[in-house]
Amino acid sequence: MLRRLLTAFLTATAFLGLPTGPVAAQDTVAVPVDDARRVAVEAALAGDPATAAILAGHLLQIDPNDAQALFALSTAYLATRRYDAAYETGRKAFRLSGDSTTRYHAARVAAIAAMGAERPMQSQFWLRRAGDNAPTEAERDKIRRQFSYLRYETPFRFQFDASISPSSNVNSGADSAYNVIEGVPLIGILSPDAMALSGFIAQSNLRLSYRLRRSESSETTLNGSYFVKRVWLDEDGKDTAPDFDASRLGVTSATLGVSHLMKVGRKPGTALRFDAGLRDYWQGGDRIYTALTGGA
Repeated sequence: MLRRLLTAFLTATAFLGLPTGPVAAQDTVAVPVDDARRVAVEAALAGDPATAAILAGHLLQIDPNDAQALFALSTAYLATRRYDAAYETGRKAFRLSGDSTTRYHAARVAAIAAMGAERPMQSQFWLRRAGDNAPTEAERDKIRRQFSYLRYETPFRFQFDASISPSSNVNSGADSAYNVIEGVPLIGILSPDAMALSGFIAQSNLRLSYRLRRSESSETTLNGSYFVKRVWLDEDGKDTAPDFDASRLGVTSATLGVSHLMKVGRKPGTALRFDAGLRDYWQGGDRIYTALTGGA
């Protein structure tokens, strides 16, 4: 079926305006571009990379940004183990596509290509995107299982979180200017910088780990983290306390350490963990402490 449609496509000069080579007149059939695009995707999904590549090549001459044609071409690259080309083409198809189904399939191609090129972190990234665009819950579950397995097998792990949000009390200040402790008013009025000041809080947290060794009974991991918090006052906060230096609330913390996990006994899930490391803590631009850490 796909081969017959391919032949029809290659003779569809009225719609595509492409040179097709000699074809018997009685076999000539005009095929709209939309139909050719559909067949290209069907060929890609059916495991026919040769057909997908031919169709995609012609479609991309018409529109280099045809997301479905790019996806079809990426599967052909993947089938021939041209992992870098498959990755770049699949990524481009994902970026240009406007529908979640094409984005799902393109992300899967990019994930598989990245793994073939021995780039497991990129593979995990694209598996996450595939899961976000999975058309069914069954497909989403399959992506989760693949991601969990890949993450287990990958020695390097990376996690990054960042946020910025408004706050009505960036400095943990008081909500009243009067000095009140446990409901009892005391003599005196709080200074402006002791009041609740409004503004913005930005935080980022980078966590890295690398598995040094693993056996059936134990695992040793090198861990690191880098946490940053920064604070700014908004106009209301500045009006309340014009001399307040919000940079004093900034925090930077860095850690580096080693973890060792060891199974104990034969019961599943029973293990001992030992941690040792070094922590450096800064606040307001000043180093507060550097300390050795440990635990079990």
